[in-house]
Amino acid sequence: MWSLPGALHCRVDDGDPPAPGDTGDAAASGQAMMSSLPDTPGHGLWVVRQMADQMQILTGPRGTRATVSFKLP
Repeated sequence: MWSLPGALHCRVDDGDPPAPGDTGDAAASGQAMMSSLPDTPGHGLWVVRQMADQMQILTGPRGTRATVSFKLP
């Protein structure tokens, strides 16, 4: 995440391998905490589209990158 004048930006990449030493424990505990939320494929992207001012998704052979922007007051 980073901010520029007037906007907050967030980028998520799914194509890179985990960082060294990342055991995935945080992801597993996060899944347990969020199990009551809908888990229909694409639901998270739908929620982001409802909230973000801009959204860009790029897919290629190395994975997918989603970048969203939110206008700041």
